[in-house]
Amino acid sequence: MAFPRGYLIALLGAVLAAPPPIRHLRFRAFAPGLEAPHGFVASPGQGIVPLRFRPTALSEEYEISGSETAKLVDAAGGEVGAVLFPPEGDYFTVILLWDGGRFRSEVFDSSEKNRPAGSITVLNLSGTRPTGRIRSEIVELGPGINGPYAVGTAARVVLRTNFKGRELQVFGENLSLQSGEQGLLILLPPFRPGSLEPQWRYLTDRADHGGISHPIIRETTMGK
Repeated sequence: MAFPRGYLIALLGAVLAAPPPIRHLRFRAFAPGLEAPHGFVASPGQGIVPLRFRPTALSEEYEISGSETAKLVDAAGGEVGAVLFPPEGDYFTVILLWDGGRFRSEVFDSSEKNRPAGSITVLNLSGTRPTGRIRSEIVELGPGINGPYAVGTAARVVLRTNFKGRELQVFGENLSLQSGEQGLLILLPPFRPGSLEPQWRYLTDRADHGGISHPIIRETTMGK
């Protein structure tokens, strides 16, 4: 069946002008040892969505539709930071850090493809580049995200740093995962000035994001 040329051009124009599909983002957040922001606003005119944080686990799951930025606000509605989500992916982990009077965020893809079950990812914010082993794998941890490292359901993690020509152990823990979980080890700056041992948090989540993240059994000692 033949169509007039003008009809085909109009049809093509309608297809090209079709709006892009609405992007739906899901995330869980954590603010290590900090007074967390009150909530977030995903787009202008939208109401404040309260953020409910847990002291030793990831928050509940939140969803944003039609926006790639979430403005963080305090109880009075004043902006105290913003979260910018990467252009690709639909499930993220957001770590909020207090920096000079505002929150800055570390955002990374936590989809099962990038962080599969039975793996541990390390977010190194310690200011050092420790080396060591995660289970049997030799690692050198640079700033930011490292891994994921396949560990199954348990791993001995030992990290060392060089100090005045000597290798000193700064971290040594047995980390575990339940079946179907992914783990996140966060290394933070030392609690005491001059100390080499990082503060740390270890969080777990379902790799398929069908469950609820649970608190760790052993909480960090905050470098004390």
